[in-house]
Amino acid sequence: MWPFGRKQSSTPESLAAASPQSPPPQPPPPPPPPVHFGVPYAAGCVAVDQVQGTIAVGAKGGDVKLFGRGAAEMLLPAGEAKQAAVHLVFYTNGGRLLVVHLPGLLRLWDLTGADPRLAASFSLGSAAIEIVWAVPRSPYALLGLAGGL
Repeated sequence: MWPFGRKQSSTPESLAAASPQSPPPQPPPPPPPPVHFGVPYAAGCVAVDQVQGTIAVGAKGGDVKLFGRGAAEMLLPAGEAKQAAVHLVFYTNGGRLLVVHLPGLLRLWDLTGADPRLAASFSLGSAAIEIVWAVPRSPYALLGLAGGL
């Protein structure tokens, strides 16, 4: 027996009835973002920025993994580009990475800040890009298409 009479019920219903002004329960926090270590599965292309000491590896799922100095790793998500990354080109010492996805989707990543951001995205439709070359010391890239255009 309790010293002050009968035992109070502590069920959620009795607690809600006892305090009608209590705030609703908070939803659980969102899960943390997925963590990825190492080289992506089914890597298909690679690019190296020798000045910055950065390596980019493109995967068939569209993601691009960056490896930097000091064992730094970062994953650039595929986003709407769920097709394979087939070409990667660094603008040497410019802080940009051009990623070409099948079929003819170009995505330009700005790597200058703490968090890389997608600076531009452009589609050439179904054009098959065979080769990409960044013109040294310029903001331009040359694309070689399968049709010769």
